[in-house]
Amino acid sequence: MVRPLEWLARSQALPARMIRFGIVGGATSAAYALVVAGLVHPVSEPVAAALAYLVLLPVNYLGHRRATFRSRAPGGPELLRYLAVHGLTLLACMAVMQGVTAGLGASHWAGSAAIVVMAPVLNFVLMHLWVFRRETAGPGR
Repeated sequence: MVRPLEWLARSQALPARMIRFGIVGGATSAAYALVVAGLVHPVSEPVAAALAYLVLLPVNYLGHRRATFRSRAPGGPELLRYLAVHGLTLLACMAVMQGVTAGLGASHWAGSAAIVVMAPVLNFVLMHLWVFRRETAGPGR
């Protein structure tokens, strides 16, 4: 009988990946908040936010590569796809905020709420289907 923590740690099943994705994302988010708090006095808030994001981007990448998706593929192509996903997510966040605030006339809080739901879902789907996809040997391979 497989224990729940053993299953979570080793399984490639989609639910296990989703849980690990949430754990890695939650840990990175907590670290982000701590880094911003440590930088906010020497630099401005926007600069602290950007620096914290840049500092934790490789940590987040490695966490998802190793823990969430258990990838053993060459890291270079995955890293480029990962960075592309983050660029796309940034554009999507900007579009959602614009749509919610300017398009619907709602507050930035409503836009933020929509982004907090949309961004992790978008990131997980793109990472699962594209960034850390598992190559399967087809006929003739």
